[in-house]
Amino acid sequence: MFKFSKTLILATGLSLIMPAFANIDSQDALKNFQMQEGYSEITQDQAHLLIQNDKVVIIDVRTKEEFDKGHIPNAINIPLESITDTTVIENVAKDKPVAIYCRSGRRATEAGNRLVKAGYKNVMNFGGISTWKYEIVQ
Repeated sequence: MFKFSKTLILATGLSLIMPAFANIDSQDALKNFQMQEGYSEITQDQAHLLIQNDKVVIIDVRTKEEFDKGHIPNAINIPLESITDTTVIENVAKDKPVAIYCRSGRRATEAGNRLVKAGYKNVMNFGGISTWKYEIVQ
């Protein structure tokens, strides 16, 4: 017969239920997240949660060349130079939350302020892809 140690059984059991707890924590965090009207800065973990739950449109404000080298999945590339106080993002309602990023966060700050002036209601800057610890695609 097989002999199992209590430690192995406990470790196996915990590994099966821990992902469920992680999901509960994520859902609680999403429920408790308050979007601010106008421009705001959020953490990359908050942005990742919003992205995973399809709560935001993701805008990469780097150049096309930078974007082509790697970007967050489903991001739309709109370089900072093309964002003005009158910018209209195709197929994105002005009341739809927008999460923006660049390489380090500086250009995203400027882009975010321009988008708010253009009438977008919820613009969130989550910094730069240089510190993004989640998936990146080319």
